Amino acid sequence: MPPSRPGDTSASFPLSVGRRTWWPVAAVLLAVAWGGNEFTPLLVMYREQGDMGPVTADALLAVYVFGLVPALLLGGPLSDRFGRRPLLLPAAPLSALGSLVLALDPASPVVLSIGRLLCGVALGLAMAVGSTWLTELSAATGERAAGPRRGSLSLTAGFLSGAGIAAMLAQFAPWPTLLSYVLHAAGSLLAGLVLLRVPETRQRLPRDERAPLLDDLRITAVRHPRFLRVVVPSHPGCSAAPDARSRCCRACSPTRSAASRSPSRASWPSSRWAAPSASRRWPAGSTRRRRPVPRSWR
Repeated sequence: MPPSRPGDTSASFPLSVGRRTWWPVAAVLLAVAWGGNEFTPLLVMYREQGDMGPVTADALLAVYVFGLVPALLLGGPLSDRFGRRPLLLPAAPLSALGSLVLALDPASPVVLSIGRLLCGVALGLAMAVGSTWLTELSAATGERAAGPRRGSLSLTAGFLSGAGIAAMLAQFAPWPTLLSYVLHAAGSLLAGLVLLRVPETRQRLPRDERAPLLDDLRITAVRHPRFLRVVVPSHPGCSAAPDARSRCCRACSPTRSAASRSPSRASWPSSRWAAPSASRRWPAGSTRRRRPVPRSWR
């Protein structure tokens, strides 16, 4: 598969879009992010109304990741093969379905887990495919730099509005376990319908031009010597606890640069700390001052 940057629509086919064509994609990103974060403030309500313990609440938050991570990993490579539209169109309906499942039985952890899993899959597709599609649409109008910013702001607005609106509806509105989910489902379906008008920016690859999917998922940069010698030794496990490094960090620690280590007397040449010779000592009455030694080195 030929490499291309997000937004490089000229490499696939000519595209003519308007200045506001990216708005429906941003609306889907906002709606899906709303659905991904609306459940979090309602956990307090679930624990007060039912017999949900802290372990169950943490499990409901964790099951969301099992849908988010696979969608993030597979959404990008699959959209490069089949186009942006086929991968992003299911995101809004999946998010709406997840909200409706969450509204079915607030006392059942199994039902809540299924709803959280669906919302996680929808958010993973939106983050992986929607952000790229939005960037390509922005680049088609000569605003490539604005594409990532628009995607980030759409997701952030969705996370913020989802948690805030769900909390306020649960506190002050009727049907606290139902109203916020129904409202989100209606908004997600509306955003999904508007998305049908957005033009495709990635041409579907013929079968003979597709590389194996595992090759697209393989990240070759992790085997680069610079990654192993610079990035891995500088992660928090190495910098925060140098005396208790993991086995991987011990293997990489000899390659750490001297600039990343804390200054100490052992790291300086012995000649720097040796007493000056007779020929280098200052004569009596000299106005030259000795350089002060930092307090932390004394």
